[in-house]
Amino acid sequence: MHDIPSSVDPNVIEERDYQLNIFYSVRDKDSLVVLPTGLGKTAVALYLVCLSVEEGEKVLVMAPTRPLCQQHLDFMIRSTKLEERDVKLITGELYAQKKREKIWKNDHKVFIATPQTVNNDLLLLPISDFGLTVFDEAHRAVGDYAYVEIAKACKDKMQFLGLTASPGSSFEKLVEVCYNLGIEQIEVRTESDEDVEPYVGKRRFDWIELEKSEELERMEGWLNSILQDFLKDLSGYTKQTKNMDPKNVGKKALIDTQENLQKRIRGGKGNKGYLFHALSLTSASIKVAHLKELLLTQGIDAAHRYLLRLQENDDRSSKYVRKKEEFALLSEKLLDLKAMPVETNPKLMELRRILREELEEGRAMVFAQYRDTVDYLIEELKKLDGIEPAKLIGQADKEGDKGMSQEDQKTTLERFRKGDHNVLVCTRIGEEGLDIPATELVVFYEPVPSAIRSIQRKGRTARDQRSGKVYVLISKDTKDEAFYWKSKHAEREMFEHVYRLSRELNKGEPSRVLERLMDEKVRTQSTLESFG
Repeated sequence: MHDIPSSVDPNVIEERDYQLNIFYSVRDKDSLVVLPTGLGKTAVALYLVCLSVEEGEKVLVMAPTRPLCQQHLDFMIRSTKLEERDVKLITGELYAQKKREKIWKNDHKVFIATPQTVNNDLLLLPISDFGLTVFDEAHRAVGDYAYVEIAKACKDKMQFLGLTASPGSSFEKLVEVCYNLGIEQIEVRTESDEDVEPYVGKRRFDWIELEKSEELERMEGWLNSILQDFLKDLSGYTKQTKNMDPKNVGKKALIDTQENLQKRIRGGKGNKGYLFHALSLTSASIKVAHLKELLLTQGIDAAHRYLLRLQENDDRSSKYVRKKEEFALLSEKLLDLKAMPVETNPKLMELRRILREELEEGRAMVFAQYRDTVDYLIEELKKLDGIEPAKLIGQADKEGDKGMSQEDQKTTLERFRKGDHNVLVCTRIGEEGLDIPATELVVFYEPVPSAIRSIQRKGRTARDQRSGKVYVLISKDTKDEAFYWKSKHAEREMFEHVYRLSRELNKGEPSRVLERLMDEKVRTQSTLESFG
């Protein structure tokens, strides 16, 4: 029988070897726990929280959003013998600061809060009463994020536990996170580790390459022609665009050009009139590159919706695009093809096939980059027998889309959990944090270049010893291919960085190791800036 805190409810929390092994390792050290989505980082934290409470210490648990905080609260009440009065959720939305000042001093045992709230209340916190602070999504502890200031104020005064599924593909960022949180050791597990394997279902991973149709290639050619004209004109204003290939140029390179032109304008370098013209040309190029990306990776409908916005916009850059003969040809062709969207969209056809053949029972999640694509997929999937789709998007307003309130999100997830919907079509909000039930199938409508996002998406299936399937749809000879291989490479690198830093911390005094690595990071950055 494992020695676990007595306030953990054994009827709710399944004892898993790897979680307990991690708990025993982190119980008296400032630690970062790296566990893929679905492997139960929260359960590890729960053991440590309960241990601290039983030792008479108060505990602070932080998560980046209020819904995440609510999930921690619900999980803690459901999984422990703590009373509801022992655990307090405290956010700026719930209580004004004057009220919070009193709450922090009450006799609650566990406080759950957003980092923004804690940062605002740092001078009000009775820090000496707390024995443990948990930083959920700890990879955010960089730059000016609130975790950094909180850790600085509380370091060496209590124990820290950081939780993350994906600390990032950069070794320098990982070092910064660990330095800011004063981490002494890293506990990392992957699904292939010996103590994890018995608890993980089998996950099948397939990537499907889709050929571009002749129609798509023709439209791509028109957009490349427009880009070629703009880049040729721009080369007279900036050297950055001279070697840019219209067939391969991406939005990032064009945005970098845009930022450099803006710096020249702010710095008073050169004639502002011609620089403003160059800025408009760059903005027009970005719009064309984005339209091409939508056409090739999202499909006819997404491209047509964006084209309509370009037709309505009154800014100078949109006018430059509309003047091009190829734009008129594209507008006409997109309108014709929109009448038969399924036949002209290889990704949609493949998605329909996957759902028909693979989703006999259970649930599926479909991830898409853009809200327009989510709306389009919902509209098309509703036409399939046996498919009951629902959308899940963020709260923020975007281009006339009001988004979904937290209450709407919660209702949608509850209906998905109950089986009223069997397909959840979502943007990146479905990747991190939200308490989404395990699914049998995950489909990437397009690859993402980020290791963090890719890991989080895949982690939505093959949980709790259930098998799962992941499909990634890739349009050949587009950014999809580059993004797919970039995320694969970044994911491999990420774990290499984690193991490397873990070994470094084990070699000597962790604080000195991190200080040395941070000094190296600063020196490298200074050298790069001097060359820039």
